[in-house]
Amino acid sequence: MNITSLFLFKHSYGYWYVVYNDGGRRGWKSTKSRKKREALLFLTEFREAMKPKPKRILFSEFTIQYKEIEGPNLRESTLEGIYSRAFRWFIAVCGDRDLSAYTARDVDLLKARKVKECSPTTVNIEFRSLKAAFNCAVRWDLLKENPFTRCSPLRVPEKRPTCLSEEEFSRLHNSAKEPLFKRLFEFAVLTGMRLGEIQNLQWTKVDLERRLIAVVNSDRFLTKTGKIRVVSMSDRVTELLRGMKNEGRGSNLVFEFKLRKLDRSYVDYKFREYRKPGGLPEDMTFHSLRHTFATWLVQKGVSIFEVEKLLGHSDIMVTQIYSHLAASDLRGAVNKIGLE
Repeated sequence: MNITSLFLFKHSYGYWYVVYNDGGRRGWKSTKSRKKREALLFLTEFREAMKPKPKRILFSEFTIQYKEIEGPNLRESTLEGIYSRAFRWFIAVCGDRDLSAYTARDVDLLKARKVKECSPTTVNIEFRSLKAAFNCAVRWDLLKENPFTRCSPLRVPEKRPTCLSEEEFSRLHNSAKEPLFKRLFEFAVLTGMRLGEIQNLQWTKVDLERRLIAVVNSDRFLTKTGKIRVVSMSDRVTELLRGMKNEGRGSNLVFEFKLRKLDRSYVDYKFREYRKPGGLPEDMTFHSLRHTFATWLVQKGVSIFEVEKLLGHSDIMVTQIYSHLAASDLRGAVNKIGLE
């Protein structure tokens, strides 16, 4: 039914009726009561009964639709590396049921089970991904209420980002036997670019004369924020890229392995391989090079606002994790005021 108007009408012989418009046709429904109070209650129940019911759909069926429709708005690594994993995890713990069957208890059970297997940070990443997917189900009228809205992510103690000292980076760089990874590590720590940005960087986006790198979206790659940004090259980065350009490997990719895009898992594997002889802590990852870039900048006196622009953060609050490094500057600032 397509109800567009609804109101009560009292018949001459005393009974109340609900009058409604269904697609241009008027209909009548007796409340079977002479009392207006009871008729109003009947009207409320009738209105609720006439509301469109969410379509019944299994969670696995919904995920297929979600990937097809929302997938183009997400980076491939995010869709396959986070969302797909979260969907499999959800079904493994809560079962493949109708979307409307899940409750807040299922969400809490999910968190309790998952935190035994991985870090709270990982649990929260997948929690947010699943919550976003269920919000989409609500928006598509497949679900009335998102069970994740009544639950909270796990509390995660604030943790400083892992970064390397100049000596540690030197050891890592010396440990790398392959020229590709020596260059890759140096480029990453001197630009602060994300691995996905480096993997997809093409020579056509590198301006060696103006010393600028354009990080842009393409058919196969979306930036983390979805926005284009420009990375300034230092003298050393310019020298590094000029040398690589002159080699003329025949690929449009700046960093490639056998004329193909670098595989993320292979880069992580090689980083772990070179981390060990370099004597680096096990919590150091390739992404630590980006944190190192930001840390070195702040330690050299670069402002948080400039670091935000260089990292391409969408919000200054994300960059604030490096603010503790400028504590000495803050102490100097407060000493500029005083009382006689």
